[in-house]
Amino acid sequence: MSAQPEGQNGPLIPMPPLTPDDLRAAVARLTPDQLDDFDSTLRRAATQAQETSSLSPLRTFTQRWAVHIAVQRWPDRAALLRELEYLAEHGSDEEVCRDAVTRIGQLLRTAREEIAT
Repeated sequence: MSAQPEGQNGPLIPMPPLTPDDLRAAVARLTPDQLDDFDSTLRRAATQAQETSSLSPLRTFTQRWAVHIAVQRWPDRAALLRELEYLAEHGSDEEVCRDAVTRIGQLLRTAREEIAT
């Protein structure tokens, strides 16, 4: 298991193994409204992998959804991401938007580091 961020709220679920079935179960628990997107991106990735004889589309799919779960399983982190996304889109000025985008990048980097360990 990877290092966990500090905060009042612990993770809602442990980080699952990076298999389609385990990732799907985590998405179903954390963000069930995104199951259709999960299923369609998995189908596209599988089709692309078959057409190109490459596992790269499946690796990209796994990375995307693992990062999603790494963020969403922490309520504080998920709330912060939503807030930053709002600021990036609706910020009062360019500096606010730029800062929000930078902080989103940092948050996603942290999530990617967690799934890499």
